[in-house]
Amino acid sequence: MSLKKNSHGFTNLLNRRIFIVLLILGQLAFFAVTVLQYSYLRWLNLLLNLISLATALHLLTRPDQKPFKLSLIFLILLFPLFGGIFYWILHFQTTTVGYRKRLDRIEHTSRKCAQQGAQNADTVCAKFPQGQKLIHYLQDTPGFPVYEGTQTRYFPTGSEMLASMLEDLKRAKRYIFLEYFIVEEGIMWNSILDELCKKAKEGVDVRIVYDDLGCFLTLPPGYAK
Repeated sequence: MSLKKNSHGFTNLLNRRIFIVLLILGQLAFFAVTVLQYSYLRWLNLLLNLISLATALHLLTRPDQKPFKLSLIFLILLFPLFGGIFYWILHFQTTTVGYRKRLDRIEHTSRKCAQQGAQNADTVCAKFPQGQKLIHYLQDTPGFPVYEGTQTRYFPTGSEMLASMLEDLKRAKRYIFLEYFIVEEGIMWNSILDELCKKAKEGVDVRIVYDDLGCFLTLPPGYAK
């Protein structure tokens, strides 16, 4: 019974992956045919290159300091024929005007809270002179203030971290917020998930964020539900 269930889940997982791969291959084939068919039109080549250049300049002059901005500019200029067009296609697929406005409001509200830590930078620099460059870099980067009174604990192994984490989860009274790039079913995650279910039944506000692309091959379709 378990084997059939796992086999069915793997089939659904595989079908979804194959479907996405076929879509990507279809787009690449479309671009290739377009290039071969219209390669003799110099104005089309010039137009696409200008769009990529304008897109790179647009990203370069944007006021935000997102770390992946330079990577995007590099890729666009590396593939100028479709780099700019591809960026705008992805941009309008993944963002909407309303969603962007909500993010701007949240960022504006949180920035006021972050500014409260700016006054601690000089004090922290005096205590840790070897980290002055990093501290000032964080201070000048929006959204990354420097605070005193924080604490970090290092876990040399995952098993030690899990034991401590489960104890912390059991003590949660108001909310639990977890954020991961990759989540995969197994001893570690299932132990955490069992505890999260218990806390949710107790009325604790439990929220989990994980990267859909990072879990592309580790979780079955519809796992979030």
